[in-house]
Amino acid sequence: MPIADVPRPRGVDRLPVDHRGYPVPWFAAWLDEDDNEVPPGQGKPEFRVVGSDRLYRALTLARCWICGLPTARDVAFVAGPMCAINRTSAEPPSHVECADYAARVCPFLTHPKATRREANMPAGEDPPGIMLRRNPGVALVWITRRNAWRLRRTGDGGVLCDIGEPTETRWYHAGQPATRAQVDASIEEGLPELEKHVRGTNERLELARLIHRASRHLPKDSAA
Repeated sequence: MPIADVPRPRGVDRLPVDHRGYPVPWFAAWLDEDDNEVPPGQGKPEFRVVGSDRLYRALTLARCWICGLPTARDVAFVAGPMCAINRTSAEPPSHVECADYAARVCPFLTHPKATRREANMPAGEDPPGIMLRRNPGVALVWITRRNAWRLRRTGDGGVLCDIGEPTETRWYHAGQPATRAQVDASIEEGLPELEKHVRGTNERLELARLIHRASRHLPKDSAA
């Protein structure tokens, strides 16, 4: 679906637009020609880089990660399917409508064969936790209460969001509702990376339990 045909939520509609017609998310950094960060609206937006104060403001002021406005009682995380298993996200939550919009129009999320652009990537730190750099092919909108998720410190000094118990999950493939078969295929492809970090019988059993727990929140149609 062309981006112009997807209605913009109120918060997204106030964001600046890049040369392609995509709204620039609030979290994105703006950089000059030397990759130095400049005030929003100056230079060029870099969707792959988080602005220097964005994580702090999102977490301390309860700002929507996508539009920057204060969040409501219900929030949503935009994630890959593996986050339904480990229930963690490196990104703070957004308004439900903003998260849903991002899952439907983000170029990386809506083009399953797209790869992350690493060329000319400005210097920066990788997010905490285990990052899967593959394109998962499906996008998950994990809706929960604002008081249901928690911050967790990681061993490397970063923070992750424990995304809590969902009140609803929405799954998308190429901007449209995903089938159970599409989600199952994405999980099967991503599991080997998680399994690399599993040690011993107890951890294998725990991973199996987490996979079973996640299955309750997958699309309801039967797998092919």
